[in-house]
Amino acid sequence: MEMIRKNSAVAVSATICRIRPNRFDIEPHRPTRTPGPPGSAADAQTASHVRPASPFRARRYFPRRIRGNPHSNRLVPANQAIIIVTSINVMVCCECRPAASRRRAAHAIPLSAATCDTGRLRAVRLTQNHREAHMAVGNHHPIKARHVKFDFGETPLQWIPGDPESTHIIDTLNLLFPEGELWFCRVYNKALPLIDDPALHADADGFLRQEAVHSRSHHAVAKQCYARHGVDTQPYTRRLTWLFSKVLGEAPLGLKIGHTRFWLRQQLGIIAALEHFFAYLGRWVLNARELDEARADPAMLDLLRWHGAEEVEHGTVAFDLHRYMGGGYFGRAFHMLLAIALLVLFVSMGSKFMHTRDPGAGRYPGFVRAWTRGSRRRHLPSFWKTIGAALRYFNPAYTPHGEGSTELALDYLARSPAAQAAAHGGNWGAKKTT
Repeated sequence: MEMIRKNSAVAVSATICRIRPNRFDIEPHRPTRTPGPPGSAADAQTASHVRPASPFRARRYFPRRIRGNPHSNRLVPANQAIIIVTSINVMVCCECRPAASRRRAAHAIPLSAATCDTGRLRAVRLTQNHREAHMAVGNHHPIKARHVKFDFGETPLQWIPGDPESTHIIDTLNLLFPEGELWFCRVYNKALPLIDDPALHADADGFLRQEAVHSRSHHAVAKQCYARHGVDTQPYTRRLTWLFSKVLGEAPLGLKIGHTRFWLRQQLGIIAALEHFFAYLGRWVLNARELDEARADPAMLDLLRWHGAEEVEHGTVAFDLHRYMGGGYFGRAFHMLLAIALLVLFVSMGSKFMHTRDPGAGRYPGFVRAWTRGSRRRHLPSFWKTIGAALRYFNPAYTPHGEGSTELALDYLARSPAAQAAAHGGNWGAKKTT
């Protein structure tokens, strides 16, 4: 399948699929003449075009309707089809000879006649196929799990010396990830049988396996570090269990919609929004030299950077799968609003929970002030840059392909103590260095 690029390094591929009548009800404008031989004048006069059957739906899903232009000089031979690529993720394709609106058309991709069924209209859902996109820029590699293990037997409770605010805000992620990423795995186990694209299926499977290792690795912090310092995390993690099982699980708030495709799409959308944040945090922690200068605990720092590198590595998978399953812009925006609310609520609760259980932390200054102090020391990402990262997700043309450097992530994974030990087998664990 041919690929296109427009003013960016992101390649876009197209997948042919049927459009549900109740969502994108489109039908071809039937020609009134008998078409002539391909390329002839009679054939050009009978070139059909696509129009929405309902003006309301056209305005809703296509802010500027994509209509055939019968006066266009851009005629396509009868043995080809053409895909009109615009800023919207759902495109339309005529059965053989569409004429495109020049105002909305960005590129045209000819396809062989075998792709289309003669006399039957197909719709094209444009997905950001990450495998083909990465291959276009020459940096794709298989996503695989690295079965790392960490040793937190000597990690102090305040593992960033002299900065309890940053320490305990990041500690919240160690409590959030075990439950949250197990929920990711449950959702992806439901989605995998529905994926027909082999490349996307392989990367979604790799994503699932990586998330399972992430969950186990962060759970080790609670068992080896927090328990040793007398911190019982159950009062906080019980709330997370309730969130992911009762609110976002198979029967949300008692509603029997857990096995519907609609609910699966909502779950995938929430995961895509959360993964956007995690990829941003992963890029930040890979570049946070101030944590090394502050002499942060090596095992904890390796855990965060290894996890951050893998978040950057698979940063496009969740977004692509959500779109593949039919997710659109308005759902994506709603899921990001929900993700922001959940993260602010549970991270603020978790930072206070951990801060008040640290005897050497002093009085809790409040979540906003604690984050501000940590970001001034550059031990936490900037508050305003984090807001900017969230706002980027609301751009209708947003794609996650430029959110992080895969080369930087792979470079760290090649020298991570835990990842190196996992690659060579034997005794896994990030040994502390002096």
